[in-house]
Amino acid sequence: MPVFCLHHVERQSTSIHGRWTRPVGGAADACRAIDCRIAIGYHWGDIVGSQDDAQAFDDHAPCRVRLLQPGETVEI
Repeated sequence: MPVFCLHHVERQSTSIHGRWTRPVGGAADACRAIDCRIAIGYHWGDIVGSQDDAQAFDDHAPCRVRLLQPGETVEI
């Protein structure tokens, strides 16, 4: 059982594919558990994951989502 110690997080970066990283549902649950305002999704569309995985995360996350495209970077 995961333990979450954070709450009301401004930004969270999260992997969103389940083969070697977090599955879409788990990523959305993590956003919900820590009550983040913005989730930055990565690890999809290159080696693992698909546009469908990214869209599913965007649809299920309880916050605003920023999906990084493969190779894209973001300054936080």
